[in-house]
Amino acid sequence: GYGLAVDDWRVSKSWKTVYGKLVFAKAQSRNESLILWRRIAGGMSAGQQQQLAGPLFSALRDKGLRLENQELAETWRLVASLERLSINEKRQLAEAALHELSRKKSEPLRPALLWAVGRLGSPVPVYGPLNTTVGRQEVEHWVAKLLRFGFQDKAMMTALAQLARKTGDRYRDLSQETCEAVVQQLDAFDAPASYVDLVRDGGTLTSEQETAVFGEALPLGIRLAR
Repeated sequence: GYGLAVDDWRVSKSWKTVYGKLVFAKAQSRNESLILWRRIAGGMSAGQQQQLAGPLFSALRDKGLRLENQELAETWRLVASLERLSINEKRQLAEAALHELSRKKSEPLRPALLWAVGRLGSPVPVYGPLNTTVGRQEVEHWVAKLLRFGFQDKAMMTALAQLARKTGDRYRDLSQETCEAVVQQLDAFDAPASYVDLVRDGGTLTSEQETAVFGEALPLGIRLAR
């Protein structure tokens, strides 16, 4: 699988310096801290991820506590990038994101919600352990919901390709029927051939796909390492 190459010392210093210590906790500062944690999530321990996730779960369950859409979107992206969370926590997050996708008022959050579902259910983690990947039957249920939504945009293409990505492991790969349904949808969306290739053949991500999976162009000094 992929691992996020980070500097343990810098992650440790960032945690001690920033976590719970925002002096000016305004929206912009909160957003920047959410982005910081997402970028270095791969260098966090499971305990740190749990500590970080707790209040974020509460915020999402409380309908965002009237957070602005940008902060809510960054919160979704962050929690979905915490790959050392338990399978049960990932399941709850994905179901909540899918519920939000069904609500018209959540349309501005659609890219972040789709990104979150794709990341939470991917059979190929960016850096997390395989024993915290969600089971294939559950992921197939999520794919079926996404296919019913039918959103025709790049965020949907990326989410579907992530969820149905072929690994060669029968315990993680989705059924042939589900994969063909995803390929048909990708073809209908005129998705790039590389997305279809991920579902049919697996393999490595293109640089564009790495950017989409990570959530942005990789920051200087951070790379996806095999």
